[in-house]
Amino acid sequence: MRCTTCSFIVCAFDGKRWAADADYIFFRNNTPNEQKLSAKIEVDGKKRAYCCQCNWIAAEDITKVQAAKNQGQKELRWVCAGH
Repeated sequence: MRCTTCSFIVCAFDGKRWAADADYIFFRNNTPNEQKLSAKIEVDGKKRAYCCQCNWIAAEDITKVQAAKNQGQKELRWVCAGH
């Protein structure tokens, strides 16, 4: 997936969620560097953490992007980047 707001590819991490104190500045400064992002990743076997430079979410179930809200409750503008 790619974000149409920041133009970055959406990163995904299986079995993880974002720490409660992860914020916009953290993602803006650290995406897509997985090593830097790991500072705010917590283990959660039921979830998958996603982020771009401007939005983030941890999903437990299959979720339509159009219906999803990030942890800041904004609309996600993620589209397929091709397979």
